[in-house]
Amino acid sequence: KLGTYKKIAKKESEKEEKVEEVSEKQMEETVEEIKRMYAHQNHTHKPGEVHHDDEALPLPELNDEFVKKLGNFKDVSDFRTKLKENIGKEKELKAKDKKRIRIIEKIVEDSEISMPKVLIENELDKMEGQFKADIAGMGLQPEDYLKHIKKTWEDLRKEWMPDAEKRARVQIVLQKISLEEKLEPNKEDVEKQVKYLKEQHKDAEEERVRAYVEMILSNELVIKFLEEQK
Repeated sequence: KLGTYKKIAKKESEKEEKVEEVSEKQMEETVEEIKRMYAHQNHTHKPGEVHHDDEALPLPELNDEFVKKLGNFKDVSDFRTKLKENIGKEKELKAKDKKRIRIIEKIVEDSEISMPKVLIENELDKMEGQFKADIAGMGLQPEDYLKHIKKTWEDLRKEWMPDAEKRARVQIVLQKISLEEKLEPNKEDVEKQVKYLKEQHKDAEEERVRAYVEMILSNELVIKFLEEQK
């Protein structure tokens, strides 16, 4: 049972989310991280050389020649200007996400929710799938990683339970609002995204891909609707 979600959304949307200024310290830290990444990516290992992620590699000097290798930059000044803009945009996006999360959390708190266990299990399955994909992306076997951290899947699912329940509550509320406000994603957008994901993940079942796409696009419509409550 939804509470006064429009009223809550209006109240929270009116609150300004402070966006921090890009400090010189942040700029320098980001520049150093870019130099480190470049050094690692362009380091040629000699036969028999042992590679360590934290090895001390000589870092490139920040000059016009170096920044031109990184992208479409005229010189160091142009690079620093664009870097500052990008960090600023990232901060703005984080502030926007923070406001969105606050709006949804307040609406969830104000709603009466009966939580079917199957929905929590479904969220746990998604979290486990993402975890496995992340581990595989690092070139590791999930089972080997579990042995390394001395945990079982049951241990991890217990740890994830509070987040899974929270995610399930949010999804129930967003779905309910989409039904109340008749917010349905554009069919062409759905088909476009389904086609794209099927090309990226050829083994995925089309029904599951479609359900996922419809949920994501529907959630985005609901969140935009809530942000626009003035």
